[in-house]
Amino acid sequence: MRVNSSWALLIFPFTLAAATYLNSNDDFPNPERGFFVQQAYTPEGGRPRPLDPASLRRARESGLSLLRMVWVLSEFRDRPLSPDMLDRIRADFATARANGIKIIGRFNYNNGPSAHPTPPSSGVLEHLDQLAPVLRENSDVLANLEAGFIGAWGECMLPPTGYWSIPARSWRRSSPCFPLRG
Repeated sequence: MRVNSSWALLIFPFTLAAATYLNSNDDFPNPERGFFVQQAYTPEGGRPRPLDPASLRRARESGLSLLRMVWVLSEFRDRPLSPDMLDRIRADFATARANGIKIIGRFNYNNGPSAHPTPPSSGVLEHLDQLAPVLRENSDVLANLEAGFIGAWGECMLPPTGYWSIPARSWRRSSPCFPLRG
């Protein structure tokens, strides 16, 4: 069976503009390319800390322009995302924006093989619907979004039985953030 994972791709409206650049031999960070720093929101083991602006500034000053941010949603396996969680994600985007960093995002429900199960597909789809407006609001600072959500570490490995039998149209949400194609 062929698996279509286009549901995880985000397409944002954009406009084209002309730009003129001067020749330079200076090294400069290439936005949305190259090495990245990584941080995670992980609720296990205590209250997760917010992104540290100073560490993002140091990364930017050292020539990095990307942050791979992993939001572990383990506490929401069996319920909708809370307003506090959605605000936390917004705050992470705002901190990255304020420090000249773009985010490579991933959402998952566990950081290990199968100790904690992926929620049923209905729960994942509900979370996608909740996240869509947050991701749209922050599309200027979102470099890309990894597939995530399903399986250990959000790597789409070993999903619960039946995940891939869900019609592709169900995964490709009908909101502007997750447009239907084809």
